[in-house]
Amino acid sequence: MDSSSLLNTEIDNIHHEFKMLLDNLRNKISEVPTLDPKEMQEALEKIRKLHADFMAEEKKVKDAERALENSMDTRQEVKDHLSSCIILGDMEVLEKNVKALSVAKLNKNICGAPGDEECSKSECGGALCRDFLGQRECGGPTCKGSVPVSHNATETAEQVENDLIDLLQKLGDSKIKINEAKQMTQGTHEQAEKLQKKITDSKKKFNREKNDTKDLINRVKDYLTDDMVAPEDIENLVNAVLAFQLPGSPDDIRSMIQNIRGVLTNFTEFKEDLKKLKDQAKTAQDLLEKAQDIRDRTKGIDVTDIKKTMADTENTQDKVEQDLEKAKESNGMADQMIKEIEKKLNNIETNLNSTRTPEMLEEIEALKNKTEMNREQAEQAKADADAALGLDKVNVLFDKLKNGNINQGNNEVANERLKNITMEAEKIAKYVQDQIQQIDDLEKKIQDLIRNKEDKAKEVAMLLETVEALQKEIAARVDGYINCTS
Repeated sequence: MDSSSLLNTEIDNIHHEFKMLLDNLRNKISEVPTLDPKEMQEALEKIRKLHADFMAEEKKVKDAERALENSMDTRQEVKDHLSSCIILGDMEVLEKNVKALSVAKLNKNICGAPGDEECSKSECGGALCRDFLGQRECGGPTCKGSVPVSHNATETAEQVENDLIDLLQKLGDSKIKINEAKQMTQGTHEQAEKLQKKITDSKKKFNREKNDTKDLINRVKDYLTDDMVAPEDIENLVNAVLAFQLPGSPDDIRSMIQNIRGVLTNFTEFKEDLKKLKDQAKTAQDLLEKAQDIRDRTKGIDVTDIKKTMADTENTQDKVEQDLEKAKESNGMADQMIKEIEKKLNNIETNLNSTRTPEMLEEIEALKNKTEMNREQAEQAKADADAALGLDKVNVLFDKLKNGNINQGNNEVANERLKNITMEAEKIAKYVQDQIQQIDDLEKKIQDLIRNKEDKAKEVAMLLETVEALQKEIAARVDGYINCTS
């Protein structure tokens, strides 16, 4: 059915109604009107309403004319195309292409379902479907068209953007905490270096005391092999040395010194050598205590927690805070241990500085002077004996020979005891050497621990660089998603 005839009929009807209204209006004007304001107002409202309807109908007419013109143009274009088709085969191809055009298939690709159903029955809507708000309805939860897929992709991109922003914030917090842990580790490293310096100083002092001990042992050997030493003095010295034991505390050391001084009061010519033996024993005990303190101190330094924390930082972001808390606790324990170690070192230095070396040196010097004086008196007595009468000289020589035989018997006992003393001195020297070796081993272990801490610090720095690179990459991807969504 031709729509143009219907449109012309509708236009004629509108024109007829307008003419009737105009005639009616003229009749109303020709009559004598009654001046009723209410009726005039009603008539005015009716006229306005009719005018509005007229304008709406006029707009419809214009739209219909425009549609009619477009239809005429389309028909003319189709006629032109049909007139250009001379060969029958071209007409068949064109007819096939026209029949192949399917709005339903296109609607399925766009909205997710064919558009050959009513909008109320179609789950995915269509190109001409609208909801109760007047908005276009296309797509749905189970639809796979391009419109719902793009909508879901947009929502996913927004969610990813929010997640990436949250991840960047968490990474920033983690970076701050990692920097704090790095600073704490650096502080621990500095304290460990201070501790190593103190250990090095203690080792140097220990080496000096070791050399003094060796010198003391040599002087004891020289003293015991001296021909001027009397058997009674050797016996007293042997008894004092055999009764000597390494003390375990500063009070024991002071008590030992007092006992040795009590024994030395009976000696005249060899108190200096006995004093050296006492210094050697005290030095050996001090070195033993220092070695034990250093060993205990080194055992107390535990870096396993720090190493575990460095390794756990390579795990997922959710475990970073927990690992950092463990690192803080471990660093606190390390700080406390280092403070205790420093306190022990200070006590060791105080004990070492509290020795009475100057007083002993003065006593040794006095004993040297006294020994020299006794030797001079012996030489003077010998000169007087040489100047005596022949009989007296013979008697003196006989007495000396007799005393020599007695001394020879006593010297055998003294030599045996001297051998025992020498063995004891060698044992002490070996013991001191073992302690030195232990201290060297402890120092090597401490250096290994410090080197491990430095390696872990480097690993933390590399991890920070990795985090920064990851942040940059995530920021670049976020910018890409933002540009895509915008």
